[in-house]
Amino acid sequence: MALGYGPAYLLDCDEADELGEAPVYEFPAGGVPYGRDRVASSFGHFVLNDVRSLTGS
Repeated sequence: MALGYGPAYLLDCDEADELGEAPVYEFPAGGVPYGRDRVASSFGHFVLNDVRSLTGS
């Protein structure tokens, strides 16, 4: 999910769990060398969190 500005998001398949779910990380516009923050344990959780933030749930 590239926004065209600011942070970007990536699935780190190197860290996939036993079910094949990969965590989602947010990293700054400068790229991964500038750090990254884990924002969800899977893509499903990432989407659910985004929907909840949009609906206020």
